[in-house]
Amino acid sequence: MTFGYAQGEVVAALINLTTLLIVGFYLLVEAINRFARPQPIEGWTVIAVVGTR
Repeated sequence: MTFGYAQGEVVAALINLTTLLIVGFYLLVEAINRFARPQPIEGWTVIAVVGTR
């Protein structure tokens, strides 16, 4: 492995880490918002989706 490939792997790992942190933070914020302001459940929609399985 040459130095260029090793440096490319480090950059790719940094991009991967940053992307995972952003997605994880977004999911955490959405989960907290769902607990703070629960969404109403559409009963017939749930029954229709479960009934097709």
